[in-house]
Amino acid sequence: MLTLFDEWSKTQDKPYLMLGKGPSMSYMPDVRTQNYTTIGLNHVVEQVKVDIAHAIDIEVLHDCGQAIKENAEYLMMPWYPNKGFRPHEKTIHDLIQTNDILQFFYDRDKLLTYNRDMSSAPGREYEECVLGGNYIPTLFFSGDTVFNLLSINGEKKIYSLGVDW
Repeated sequence: MLTLFDEWSKTQDKPYLMLGKGPSMSYMPDVRTQNYTTIGLNHVVEQVKVDIAHAIDIEVLHDCGQAIKENAEYLMMPWYPNKGFRPHEKTIHDLIQTNDILQFFYDRDKLLTYNRDMSSAPGREYEECVLGGNYIPTLFFSGDTVFNLLSINGEKKIYSLGVDW
């Protein structure tokens, strides 16, 4: 099953902790991660266990798919993930049929998605996520997208480690 993050997040009662690969990740041993819902950005799932592995680019699944299966409870990607740093012509729902990692999480009801704002995507018309949801701006990288996703969905406190802007 594919679940809209907007709806799933309403069931969570812990603050969110975004994890990246920047220098501040050195503080990770001092953090009680059980007090947070952890979201690992891209390849960070190769280093630590997370509640949610987030990737905008489909290539992340090819790069570290086994680590995602082993170290993440959920996988989250936008309705239209990137391919080659540009919006894919296929939706995440279309890609489930041909991607083992997406299929793995889908079969376990652990695949989350969101309605990425495609208004500035060049070259073609993109349809809204069939599950609805808020439009989430994707600016430069996974960290700002997850920050936008959380704040647009009402999170007042968002913590981070390794997201060193």
